[in-house]
Amino acid sequence: MTRREPGALVERESELATLAAMAGDAGRGEGRLVVVEGPPGIGKTRLLRHARAAAAGDGARVFAARGTELEAHAAFGVVRQLFEPLVFATAEAERTELFAGAGALARAVLGAGDLQELDARGADRYSQINGLFWFVSSLARAQPLVIVVDDVQWADTPSAEFLGFLAHRIEGLPVLLAVATRPVAEAPGHISATLLTEPGATVLRPAPLSRDSVETLVRDAAGADADEDFALACLEATRGNPFLLSELLREVSARRLAPDRPGRAPHRLARPGRRLHGDRAAPRGHAGRRAAAGRGRRNPR
Repeated sequence: MTRREPGALVERESELATLAAMAGDAGRGEGRLVVVEGPPGIGKTRLLRHARAAAAGDGARVFAARGTELEAHAAFGVVRQLFEPLVFATAEAERTELFAGAGALARAVLGAGDLQELDARGADRYSQINGLFWFVSSLARAQPLVIVVDDVQWADTPSAEFLGFLAHRIEGLPVLLAVATRPVAEAPGHISATLLTEPGATVLRPAPLSRDSVETLVRDAAGADADEDFALACLEATRGNPFLLSELLREVSARRLAPDRPGRAPHRLARPGRRLHGDRAAPRGHAGRRAAAGRGRRNPR
């Protein structure tokens, strides 16, 4: 078995090739929607990160945001994550061009106008979303765009409506809209389901890692003499979930467990007591919190 490069994505060649092809289509003016659907830890975030880096290298302008449970109540929170940095970095004299034509309707949403308009009774959300669409269209005329939204299942309602609006009209724009979501069964009726069923959407569902890849990763982390049964136990404990496997192997290394014999070590480390947030896991209990703090983690996903 071939040793993997550090940090390389495993068994994701097809997904990466599809994302690259969709970005290429967008660069030629053929807008594309890609939805990456899967459970926490399967690698959705890493796929989007690679797509962002590849698109930036090809000359596209990249905008990225992530939905969070704590900010799901904030109107247009995801939209602001995407575009406010650009607006605030633009000189006042140049903002007129950014918000030309119907795009002027997006000024208040992005902090370039009267913010009280967002909370005014009777505010026309359709006009705001339509303005955001024309704002994006204006940006795309100057340079192909890649818009990436992770954890879209937690996007606030107005932002979710904008993403659906854009997805429905993306075909003629030089724009790639790539989003990641948990399985729609966990968020019925949300924008995730709408995007998945959008005509023309490309849906990627990364699979758990195979036995061969798990064995290779175990030997990369624990040494070439790692027992085959030990690797199999790691596979059974994590069910091929890439993030859980990486966490398990980190603990095997930290505890200096000998991987040269089968046994209950992988199962003991991976027993129930870990929670997954987004594509990352958070250990429960005092010891887990202390370990996480020691690793200097930020908000897990």
